[in-house]
Amino acid sequence: MTARKPTRLSAGEVADVARAQIALFRAQAAIWSRPSGGLIDVARDTPAPDLPGAEALAVRLGRAVHRAAAYGLFRPKCLARALALKTMLEERGVRGARLCVGVRPEGGRLLAHAWVEYGTVVLADRVAHVRGFRRLTELGVVGGSLGRWGR
Repeated sequence: MTARKPTRLSAGEVADVARAQIALFRAQAAIWSRPSGGLIDVARDTPAPDLPGAEALAVRLGRAVHRAAAYGLFRPKCLARALALKTMLEERGVRGARLCVGVRPEGGRLLAHAWVEYGTVVLADRVAHVRGFRRLTELGVVGGSLGRWGR
């Protein structure tokens, strides 16, 4: 077994991770402060605008959210990660991303998972993990982006 060389982040990547950490805090605050079911809504089909470089931006921000969630100040659950990423994308003009929720049976229980997709690309998650869940629906954020502290 060989040790992995630490990855050096560019200044832009560090800034993305810092913004992702803030988005994760905002998403978690929104989850805690809104009543159950008051945070998300069934998404309406919104065609993605022809934003040059949107997929590359979506992948880059997905990577930043993954890094902030894995190495940041707290370990948010999947809904907070997905909500933070979806909001970051919308704030940057990427409108075609979908917040998805799925379930799978495991050991007599029903497990749920939330993730974000842009086109056919799964963002900030492993494709193999997501494939294990049966998609229930795609969700939107009530009132668009979270704004300050989810209000």
